[in-house]
Formats: sequence, structure tokens, C-alpha cells
Amino acid sequence: MLFQPAGSLPGMPGQERFAHGTRSRYVAGCRCQACRGSNTAYYHARQRRAKELVVALVTETVPITKPWTAPDGTTRMRTFRRACPGVDKKPCPLGAYLRKDSTGVVCSRCRERLVWNGLVSARKSRAHLRKLSAAGVGRDSVSAACDISVTVLSEVLRGKKRFVRANTEMRILGVTEGALADSACVPAARTWQLLDELLARGFTKREIARRLGLKTLAIQFKRRSVLARTELAVEKLYRTAGDPPKRARGPVFCECVRPLEADGRCGRCERDCRPAGMTRALLLEQRDPNALTRAFGWDGGWGREQRTSRAGKAREAKELVRIARPARRPAAGRVV
Repeated sequence: MLFQPAGSLPGMPGQERFAHGTRSRYVAGCRCQACRGSNTAYYHARQRRAKELVVALVTETVPITKPWTAPDGTTRMRTFRRACPGVDKKPCPLGAYLRKDSTGVVCSRCRERLVWNGLVSARKSRAHLRKLSAAGVGRDSVSAACDISVTVLSEVLRGKKRFVRANTEMRILGVTEGALADSACVPAARTWQLLDELLARGFTKREIARRLGLKTLAIQFKRRSVLARTELAVEKLYRTAGDPPKRARGPVFCECVRPLEADGRCGRCERDCRPAGMTRALLLEQRDPNALTRAFGWDGGWGREQRTSRAGKAREAKELVRIARPARRPAAGRVV
């Protein structure tokens, strides 16, 4: 048969949908030479695939003894040494037996079942898609994982497509909950559990944020849900964090407004008194904590925010106001 142009057969789809030389157009009804050749190539490829699966198939043949009617009419017991064991944990539908000189391990019917791609009910696929959706795996993620179009998955999920191919069902059921997209939302309980364990080991929130690569060096995750990429990043940090870095800490100073200084320590709170000139240096509005650190020769990023509590900051503010207030001149005739 010569090559037939598109549209020559009544009811045939256009060539823009199913081109000549493809098996899809052969199934649609075209019997031109190119379409028949594509169908023949598909058949041979399917047979090669079946033989490859049979070679990888590990089966055990068990001898079976069954009654057999001899030509003389008597019933005898006959032992079949090579019965077909079936495939996919299912018995052979024909109950066939292999010949003694056969090199195969299953019959031809079971070999075809290994590559069978007929229509099956879409109930299992629909239930699995709903389960993945409840776990946060959307249609786009499933499509990227199993290489099936989003349109087909949508029709299966809505119930519009009641039957799917066996290969399609196998690929959909093969998608697990680990196929989450980076922007998918997952429960944050696991993430915060790992963060709390890191904080208990000695890591600071600033160090954790720096290792996670956050723009703002602070942990601002929600308590109910986080992104999937955030959960993976925290799990990776938890596995590879190691020991927390050793931080150089400055001395803890007295927060009393008027400390009782005795040998450099306060007699009230028993903390180190501030060096002379510290309050004056703070009064000069030195905005760079590192410059103030270097001025007093301390290690680490010492600053007002790190060394005082909220109540201590309030007391220090009052002290700074008192020091900054100009001294009063004595009134005339008044003995000071």
C-alpha cells in the first residue's frame, strides 16, 4: 500500500495530532506503509522487553502430579516437572506446562502479561492521587515524578477518566510522598523539633540562620507549617552541624545604678564593675559596637544589646540622662 496523505480516509484525525509513521495513527485506523512499519517496530520492541523481563525473573518450578487419562481409558497419575509458575505472584491463567526442551521459565501467555498495557480501572490511581494531595504533593509534582501530563492527572482526579493504561497506573502508584515540590507546605513540628535540639546543643539562632543561608540572621519560621525546602535544609543542617562554634564572651558587668565598688566588683550583685569611662563612651553615641569593644580590649562582639537586660537598659538610660545633665551652678549667697 502506498503512502496515503492526511485526510484521505474519512473520520481520520488530522496529521497535526497523529502524524504518519507513528503507532498512534495506526491505532486510529491508518494502514499505510509507514504506519504499519511503526506498528511492527512496536511489536518487536515489546517482545524484546518481555524477554528481558523473563531473564530477570527468578522463579522456582515445582513438580505437580495430576491425574491423566490414558488412550486405553484408564486413569493414571502423571508428573509434570515443569509447570508454568505464573508472574507477579499470580498463577498461570492457562495452567500451562513447559516442554522439556524449552529454554523459557514461563509460558508465552505469562510472558505477554509482563508487558501487557491494557485498560484498567482508575480507582487505585485516583485514591493514590488524593492521598498524595493530602500529604502536600500536588499535580505538578506528581507529573514531574512520573512523566504523565497534568491534564491526564486532572481527569483521573476529577473522575472524568474512568480507565487508564496499566503502565500509567503503575507509574502513578510509584510516586511517593517524597516527591514534594520546594514550595510545598509541610507541617512544621519536625522542623522545630530539630531546631530546638540544635539550640539545646549550644547553637545560637543567629548561627543557625547563617548556616541556613537566610538573608535575615534570625529564625522567623511559622509554627504550623514551613516550606518543604526549609524542612530539608534544617534536616541537612542537623545531620552535618557538628559541634557548635566556641564564642568569645565578654565580662558580665554590674547593672546597678550606683554600684558598691570593692576591688573591681560590685558588693550588691557581685559582678564586675564597669571600667572607668565606659558610660561616658556610651554617652558619646558610639554606634559601632566593635569600635567600643576594641577601645576596652574585649574579645567578641560586645554591645549594649548583648550585655544588659531590659530592666538594666532602663536603669542605664536614667543614668545616662543624669550624667548628661549639666551641673547646676550654686545660687548667689547660698553655701554649697
